[in-house]
Amino acid sequence: ADALDTRVAAREEGGHQEVRLSGLQPDTVYHYALGDVSAAPADQQFRTAPRRGALPADGNTRILVLGDSGTAGAEIAGGRAREQTSARAVADGVRRFVVAQGGGEPLDLLLLLGDNAYTEGSDAQWQASFFDIYPELTRSVATWPTIGNHEMGVTNVDVCSLFPVPGCDKGPVPM
Repeated sequence: ADALDTRVAAREEGGHQEVRLSGLQPDTVYHYALGDVSAAPADQQFRTAPRRGALPADGNTRILVLGDSGTAGAEIAGGRAREQTSARAVADGVRRFVVAQGGGEPLDLLLLLGDNAYTEGSDAQWQASFFDIYPELTRSVATWPTIGNHEMGVTNVDVCSLFPVPGCDKGPVPM
């Protein structure tokens, strides 16, 4: 944490800022800063995966899988929330679970299954619905997001056009 001496520039790709890291060693903790190095929290870090076929140095791999984790101000016509689930309530449950099950060990991987940034997956929606909700978690674990239909701006799917569903004979069944 006291030797942040490598600088990597972000580039814009598809409307998002991305950074490619290379040359990282397996099973190693790396500290990082975004912007001002002197302001980086000491726990802003991640651990790389072990060598293929090897166990991590501590013998454990802790993975948290999270998807469709609630909304943070996502609205639809009429000003109503798209879902009743609050992203903050889900985050509180995640924190309790991680502490209760963790034995003091940090997570090694956070795998996002999609639908974590309603309604189109814009940077502002990711910030409000995910990064502002999980700041302590995201600064200390490698996070691998996958895209859900909401991050792609798709909110209704006519399932009858995909496969037969009871009730399709009465018209489209939005999901």
